[in-house]
Amino acid sequence: MMAVGVSRRMESGASIQCDEVWQFCYAKAKNVPAERLGQFGYGDVWTWIALDADTKLVPSWLVSTRDAGAAYTFMMDVASRLKNKVQLTTDGHKPYLSAVEDAFGAAPRESLAARRR
Repeated sequence: MMAVGVSRRMESGASIQCDEVWQFCYAKAKNVPAERLGQFGYGDVWTWIALDADTKLVPSWLVSTRDAGAAYTFMMDVASRLKNKVQLTTDGHKPYLSAVEDAFGAAPRESLAARRR
């Protein structure tokens, strides 16, 4: 089960920052009972957030796992809510690479900050 944020389509968004926030539901992953292991909503849960750096509006969010499937779902939703080209910034989480390419139609260009790590 996943929840995708609902907001209006953004007219502009010069700089979109994307990140994931970890939290746990019910219990931390190491304390989840055996009968609940592997069920979404028990243990680690991630909130994916896209934030317009200029206006602080959140055009999209997703509550899910932290994997390539969630990255793809999230980026497709982000792309559907933006009318214009944007500068997209992420933390370099590997699943973003193909998700951004699929959602926006072009390979992402790596920033200088990401290359210096």
